[in-house]
Formats: sequence, C-alpha cells, structure tokens
Amino acid sequence: MRRGPQNPLGGRPPGARAEEEADPTMCDGPANRRPRVRGRGPGLMVLPLFAVLSAAGCHGARHEPNVLLVTLDTVRSDHTSVFGYERDTTPTLRRLATAGATLATAYAPCPVTEPSHLSMMSGLYPVAHDLTTNGLEVGRTTPWLPDAMKAAGYETCAIVSSFVLDHRFGWSRSFDHFDDRFTPATASVVVKSWEGFAIDSGALDQRAVHATDKALAWLADRTAPDAPFFLWVHYFDPHTPYDPPAPYSSAFHPETRDLDPLALFELRYDQEILYTDHELGRLVDAAEKLSGGRGLLLVVASDHGESFLEHGHVHHGLTVYEEAVRVPVLFRWPGKIPAGARLAEPVTLVDLGPTVLGLLGIETRLGRDGRDLSAEIRGRARPTPDRPVYLQRRIFSPGVTDELFDPPWARRPVGRRIRGVQLGVRLGPWKYIENKADGQAELFDLRSDPHERANVAPSQLALVDRLSAQLRGVFRRFADQPVW
Repeated sequence: MRRGPQNPLGGRPPGARAEEEADPTMCDGPANRRPRVRGRGPGLMVLPLFAVLSAAGCHGARHEPNVLLVTLDTVRSDHTSVFGYERDTTPTLRRLATAGATLATAYAPCPVTEPSHLSMMSGLYPVAHDLTTNGLEVGRTTPWLPDAMKAAGYETCAIVSSFVLDHRFGWSRSFDHFDDRFTPATASVVVKSWEGFAIDSGALDQRAVHATDKALAWLADRTAPDAPFFLWVHYFDPHTPYDPPAPYSSAFHPETRDLDPLALFELRYDQEILYTDHELGRLVDAAEKLSGGRGLLLVVASDHGESFLEHGHVHHGLTVYEEAVRVPVLFRWPGKIPAGARLAEPVTLVDLGPTVLGLLGIETRLGRDGRDLSAEIRGRARPTPDRPVYLQRRIFSPGVTDELFDPPWARRPVGRRIRGVQLGVRLGPWKYIENKADGQAELFDLRSDPHERANVAPSQLALVDRLSAQLRGVFRRFADQPVW
C-alpha cells in the first residue's frame, strides 16, 4: 500500500469522530440522520426548495452557452502565478485570465473539500447546509447548482477525482453522467478504506490526466449533443501526497539534494499545481473547440489552500489563516465578461453558484448566503467593500492532536491538542479569528500585515467586541457548547 502523510484527505484522522456527529445540539435530530435544511442565524436563511427557474431562463435553453466548472483541490492563491507567485505554476490560468475576470480576494468558507464544494454549489455557508467535514452526506433537499442547470435544459456531467466526492455521499444528484471510478493504476493513494468507508477499487483518487481523458471522452460522445452542457471536472493532484509525474517533477528546481524537507515539500506542491494547470489547459482548449458558436462560460476555483508551517501547521483543515482559505477564482466568457477584469474586494466561494446562474440569466433560489456577482464581474457594479465574509474550521473530537496532520519530518515530540470551534470573519481590511475553547482572539490588519503576524486585538477592543458579536450571531448553533 502506498501512503502519503497521515490523514491524506484533510478530514478527521482515522478513528476520530467530528463532534457534530456525536452532539445532537449541532443538528436537528440524531447524528446519523440528515437534518432538515433551514436558516441558521442572521443572513443565513436557507430555503428548502429545489431551484425555481423563470420561464425566460428555460425558454430557448439550446441557445445558451456551454458551462465548464473546474475545481482545483488544495490550491492556495499565493502559490499561483496568475496572482503573482514567483514560480510560474499556472501559465494556463494566466492565459485564461487575460480574457476573463479574476477574484483577487476570494475565500473558501471552510478549509475542507466536501463542505467547501457544497458551499460553491449551494450558495450556503457550511453552518447553514450542515456539512462541516468530509465523509457526510449532502442533504437531499439542499438546492444546488446542478439542479438549476438540469432544469434549464443542460446535459449535466461530473468527473470527480477524490473519494471525498463519491456518489455515496450524494454528489451524483442531478447529473446525467457521474464518474467517480478510480483504479490503483491511475491513483496516487491506494487504500482499502477511508473514515470507515470501504473502497472496493482500492483507489482513493485519480491523477489529473485521467480526469481530463474522461471529460474529453464524454464531450466527444454526448447523448444529447444538441443541448448545452454543464460539465464539472474536479482535479485532486495538488493535495498530498505530492508526487508529480515527469516532466513536472523536475520543474523550477531540478536539483533537490540541497533543499531542506520543508522547501522540498513546497516544491513538490508547486510542481503538482503546474501539472494540474497543464491538464486544465488541455481540457479548456478541447471544450472551447467543441462549443463553437455556442460559446463557453468557464469557471475555475480552488476549494481551499494549504499550510507550510506559516502558523505552526502543514496541510489544511486546522486553521482559517490566509494560507488555508485564500483561493484563486476565475470567470471567463469571451464577449460577455470584460477581458482582464480583476475584483479586489473580499468575496467567498459561497457566491460561485449564484454568480454562474446570474451570468446565464437563470432565475433560481439557491441559498441566500451567496451573492450574485455577475454585475460586478461584467464591470457594471462594485462588490460591497464592507461585506463580512465568514470562515469556520471543522470541530475535532477530544484527544485529537495536530501532529496527526503533519508529515514525519514536521512532527513535534508532543502534538498540541485540537479543540473547540475556530471561527473567522473578514470585514474590509480586518480579519478576526476566535476560538473560545483555547482563549484565541486574534485581529489582523491585512493592509499592513497580509501574512497575519501581528495580533492587534489588544489595541482594538471595540472592534474585537463587534466582530465577536457578529460571529456569535451567525454561528449561534455553537454558542451553548462547552467547546465554543
């Protein structure tokens, strides 16, 4: 069996149970039953309805553009050259950005794959859609983007590359074709089980080249070629274990013997991003050729970032610092979206689904947490600069330590206990992070301190009180728990 670092999916470590599964105060019934979806706190109202489309949105759907949604696993914004990284890790994204719009300050609501993807699709924060860690089932009544696309007349297809997004967790809903089949020969992680779930194939994931090949095969042999398509492709490679194929394994720094373990770890990560970016280019070029005069709306987003000891951790899932939650987002639709547009204001992946539908002119009722940014992307409006953007870390069971998430070379003699609810909010230039179980209250001015080094909370007590009160209002479901 090939292994990467422990806990290769960024979810809870083997044997650990997330507290939301055991604590009935965190859902509307027994832990093994999906709760009824409903609103949770100010600004987090959930409508338990499937997408409701206007007649105008459905009429003449065959003239609508094709839509390609690509999600990149574990790609942090500041390791992409499209956002200024010194290594040219994303030449494809840079090329695409010249004819599209980038969101320069986009946040993942949770640094974990499944909750973040559902927020993209549903327009809801994790606290509202009730999926706050990997290994849980998508709510059957949660309205989400695939519902709306299928109802609008689109042929729908998804190619996912990680067991986290397996059909058994509800991810195949509303897709005409859903591919989550992996083999050991095409995988980077070979295991028989994960989080108590048996993996019959023995493969936890698939490499990017195989995801691209599957997508191109589907595009070439569609069952409804006269209909527009909605194709979602998920690439997993930038996630651990970092094992880039040749020739990418020699990119940027062909001689690795002089690198310390952390530098080598980061280099392999960058090489995986470069490899994935190449496959993205292959996919987009083919999709554009097949789209012809119909046109192609392309959306690219990462689900969360990755840490390299900036705040004492590696991997993701443990914190909501910038390296874990700042992600690249790109919208491209030639002739419809201004070329080279760049939005600087803070936004969230929760906005992705509503924005896709807004660009297409499809009227729908996704969750109300997300905002339709189509006017801003088209240059007709500016995002609200003082809109709060919320962040949350998943809850861990008692006894879990941070060393379970680190590779062997990064482990400490005694790992620190992980406990409580770490929450965050970005408001204008300010970023506030709170974990009452650990007494954490950190405030950063990201204008002067983009790497979150100087905690200015002691000198900004009034602002700390205000932001803490906002967190209590939004995340009120956690307020009565001792781990808060």
